[in-house]
Amino acid sequence: MTLDEEGGNNFFRQVWSLWVTPEILRRKEKNRLPIDFAVDKVQILISLEEKPPIVRLNEEVIAKLICKFKSGIRKQVIGEPVFWKEIEDILDIKLSEHDNPDLAHITMVLFRKGWKIVFDLRNNKRKAKQLFDTAEEFLNSAKRALEDGSLRVFSDNLFSAVELCITSQLFVMSEYEYVRKPTHAWTQKKYNDFINIGNYKEEYKKILNKLSGLRNHARYH
Repeated sequence: MTLDEEGGNNFFRQVWSLWVTPEILRRKEKNRLPIDFAVDKVQILISLEEKPPIVRLNEEVIAKLICKFKSGIRKQVIGEPVFWKEIEDILDIKLSEHDNPDLAHITMVLFRKGWKIVFDLRNNKRKAKQLFDTAEEFLNSAKRALEDGSLRVFSDNLFSAVELCITSQLFVMSEYEYVRKPTHAWTQKKYNDFINIGNYKEEYKKILNKLSGLRNHARYH
């Protein structure tokens, strides 16, 4: 997500106020920071599992930086060191493979005279992707059932495909209790509420609700 200058400044101040300053004060109280400590890298890892965010400072930060090299700089071997003086710009910042990809994160790096800030506040991205992939399997099964004229199987599989697709969407923005144990009724209610406040098209909600009823008729006569 891209913020304008005012939005970026406000976001930076909020991150500093909510997490960075309290973490620095906490460490200073325990004499865990040098007197001349200055922050040049920050990373906040956020989980929905009612755990406090992990706050990393400076050398504790672990991330992948997508960079643009200065003219004439080439790297021939994977793993070859890269130095700040060789970088023209930082294009993106991602979590490393050492961290849980389901975590939301805010990562900030002081680069030259300004801060590079990248954030992804979606949780459960890996779980959501798994659900979406499963939805595609059910959708393909529904297509084959329709071609075979097996309408009961078609409606059941199509409902599963649509519900799984919706669940994958809800997973990245829902509370931990829902993600831990979603149900048909809970998913339907959350998605109806989501559409009712102006997200996406009204027809999406209607399709889910109609398929829910058709599935029950098809399966239980």
